[in-house]
Amino acid sequence: RSEQVMALLQDKGAAVSDSARPEIDLQQGELAYVNLMQAVSTSGIPDAMYQQNVEAAAAFAEDDTSPAAVFARAAVQTHNDWVNYDHIRLQTRYAWRRFFRDWDVLVCPISVSAAFPHDHRPLDQRTITVNGEQRPYFEGAFWAGLVSLSGLPATVFPTGPGQDGLPIGLQAVGAEFNDYTTIAFADMLEKEMGGFVPPAAEQAP
Repeated sequence: RSEQVMALLQDKGAAVSDSARPEIDLQQGELAYVNLMQAVSTSGIPDAMYQQNVEAAAAFAEDDTSPAAVFARAAVQTHNDWVNYDHIRLQTRYAWRRFFRDWDVLVCPISVSAAFPHDHRPLDQRTITVNGEQRPYFEGAFWAGLVSLSGLPATVFPTGPGQDGLPIGLQAVGAEFNDYTTIAFADMLEKEMGGFVPPAAEQAP
């Protein structure tokens, strides 16, 4: 879909690049996002539940970097840990500012797959299918986390159905506080690409 969007924008006279990147460490940014998100979502929990989280985190080996281990540690991180991750967030915001000096909008995925069936198992047991492989459920939030870590505006626009008939969308990301830019961009792309096409009932997840 990105190639289709690129061709459309070039046809409209826009300056387009498929190699421009902000100078950020994606893995480091994802880790910061998970930890800062967990710090918020687990704040204020009862002492008994906090102690359960401490025991759950301690059960993982120190070199275990699985999603379950990362989330468990993030739920009981120290204030020093939080400060370090917040520093990563700040450095990432600076990198995005430098990037948006040269570019108005970044177009990237919003998720790692098209629409998928709901998985109602406990969160740590859920999976999503990516290129035929079962992956941890939360990996689907990678692209959203990359953007929200730095507080950037992002507007999702439809790009039509995929090969299986399910809808696919991309997100237009802009510089801090430039919400109107991403909204206007997404509105233009939606009109040019035909808008949202609902999947047939038998295709809907």
